[in-house]
Amino acid sequence: MKSFHFKKLWTERGWKENVSVSINSKGFITSFKESVTDLTGNEIIINLAIPGIPNAHSHAFQYAMVGLAEKHPIGRDSDFWSWRKAMYDLALTVNPDQLRHIATFLYSEMVRNGYTHVAEFHYLHHDHNGNKYSNHAEMGMQLLEAAKLAGINITLIPMCYQMGGFNQPPLNQQKRFLSRNINDYLDLFEKTRSLCKTHNQHVGIGIHSIRAVHQENIIQINEYNNNVHPFHLHISEQKKEVDNSLKSLGKRPVEWLSEQINLNHSHHLVHATHVSTKEINLLCKSKVNVILCPTTEGNLADGLFPFPAYQKNIGRWCIGSDSHISINPFDEIRILDYGQRLISNKRNTFHQDNLAQFSSAEVALHHAILNGNSAVGIEIEKYFELSHPLNFIQLDHNHPLLSQTNKSQLLDTVVYGSGSEYIMDTFVNGESHSQKLSSNTMIQKDFIKTLGELKNRN
Repeated sequence: MKSFHFKKLWTERGWKENVSVSINSKGFITSFKESVTDLTGNEIIINLAIPGIPNAHSHAFQYAMVGLAEKHPIGRDSDFWSWRKAMYDLALTVNPDQLRHIATFLYSEMVRNGYTHVAEFHYLHHDHNGNKYSNHAEMGMQLLEAAKLAGINITLIPMCYQMGGFNQPPLNQQKRFLSRNINDYLDLFEKTRSLCKTHNQHVGIGIHSIRAVHQENIIQINEYNNNVHPFHLHISEQKKEVDNSLKSLGKRPVEWLSEQINLNHSHHLVHATHVSTKEINLLCKSKVNVILCPTTEGNLADGLFPFPAYQKNIGRWCIGSDSHISINPFDEIRILDYGQRLISNKRNTFHQDNLAQFSSAEVALHHAILNGNSAVGIEIEKYFELSHPLNFIQLDHNHPLLSQTNKSQLLDTVVYGSGSEYIMDTFVNGESHSQKLSSNTMIQKDFIKTLGELKNRN
């Protein structure tokens, strides 16, 4: 058992002082007491802290291509679809050991920047020829091992992928992603679920997108899950995707999906950039969670999510780093906010009537934490609930900006300042990230070696 004493801790009820928290050997909270001044002397003293932040959407292997798709030839369009070709080139190259090295370094960087749990949207399943490994979930196992080495909690979400587009055969470049049929995918899911249980981690289920999976299989996978695990999918990321959905299905993506399955709290839709007013109402009424990845959505020229209308209807949302152009959760929040400010000419992006007592940063982190936990399969009402992991970000209380800011504006200073420079350490399951890394010096060396091996890292 270990005990922490927080001189100042941000909770769902605002800043609290002199909070003592005890955890068991697994890092789960066994007691949470406020206004404690009588200490035993055995507590770990933390001057200033906020909850750890879940990263609700990650494609780990794509971290190895950061900066490699920024040459834009004159006379040719450069958009999401041209970027996708560069991504496929990388996907065809990475072997299991390389995936583990990439993910381990990436996950370590996530924790350093304040992420404490990652939802890995995983579709790089098979070998270079598109054949199964002897262990069907080999690549997923590498991601679980990476999370263990990096000291982050993970929800591994094996994705079903079958087609190259609506009613289109798969491309050769997609051969490593494919499940031949529904049974093939469910076998992969069950093997992944078993591995996650062995690693004491969470599992999710889902489809890559409605354009990439046969319509009847989307319904079958959702019924198989029966709202037990978080169900993830990409949707309405690009205008072309919406146009093709209208041509092939006669409906916009969210409209079609809502007619086929009972959308609810367990469904987590990534991007949803191009949704109509009707679709926003459907999402909000069903309590679906939308996962926004503003740094990637900006980098890929996806567009801006219609945030004001969604928030007006009390829509649920959280954040992810997706392709990892940034691994800073505060970047995701700021870019989401600033994109809306630029088109609205107003600065109150995160104003929400039912959270009117909170500032912009407090509203944003409230969604990122509660709905982010939901996306990784953890349903909580409090940031620090009994029988749940103790995950928090230790902030530098001596930093001039933080030391001279009152409590009512402290979180805004963290989020709207540079964010990560204020972080002293991140604790996952009550364990210090900096102490964990000091015992494993191979993470960066393995990552550098892998980058040197990948032919497209030039």
